[in-house]
Amino acid sequence: MLAIDNNPNIEHEVLLLSPLSINNALMPSEIADIQKIVSSLELEKTTIGGEIRPEVHSAKRSVIPYQTDTLWLYGRLYDLALLANSEGYRFDPLDFVEPMMYYEYDVNDFYKWHTDIANIPPFSSRKLGVTVLINDSDDYRGGQIEFAMTPEPETFFVTPRSAGTIIIYPTYMPYRIQPVTSGKKTFINFFLGGTSFK
Repeated sequence: MLAIDNNPNIEHEVLLLSPLSINNALMPSEIADIQKIVSSLELEKTTIGGEIRPEVHSAKRSVIPYQTDTLWLYGRLYDLALLANSEGYRFDPLDFVEPMMYYEYDVNDFYKWHTDIANIPPFSSRKLGVTVLINDSDDYRGGQIEFAMTPEPETFFVTPRSAGTIIIYPTYMPYRIQPVTSGKKTFINFFLGGTSFK
C-alpha cells in the first residue's frame, strides 16, 4: 500500500499496479457532515449488472445525489482524487462518470474478487476508483479491503482502516472486501474516467 505523502519518488510503472492512500484526508468535522448526509439516504441491496447476487456481493447502498448540500462533498473528493492522480497515475481525462455511492456493510457482508471496469458503458469509462472511509476501525471487525494483481494472489495490499482515509486505485486492479464479522463498515465509493483506456 502506497501513501502519496511518503512515497514521492515511486516509479510510475510500479504505481500503475498499486493503490494509493491519503491518510487523514478529511477533517473530523467533514466526516461528521458526511455522516449527517448519508443518515437520510434510503438504502437498497447492491446489484451487479442490475441483478442482486448475494453470493458475489452482499451489502446495501444508495446514490449520494448531486445537490445543494452535497456540492462541497463532490468538489472536495474530486480535488483529492485529482491530486493523487497528478502525483502518480497521470490518467487523462478525468471526470465523474457516475454519481457517488454510499455503502454499508453489516455482519457477514462482503465482496468477492472483482475489478471495477468492464467493456460496456459506463463501466468502460472508469479509470480511477475512489473509496472514502467514513467510520473508524473501532466500529467494526473484518471488512478489510484487499488489492491484488491476480484473483487468487499469494500477496496482496491491505488498505488502511481509519475514518477520513481515501483510497485511490486503477479500476483494472482486482480487489475484494472481506466479510464484516462485527459492527458496520461504511464508506463512499465513486469513479473518475473519460475516454476508455487504450
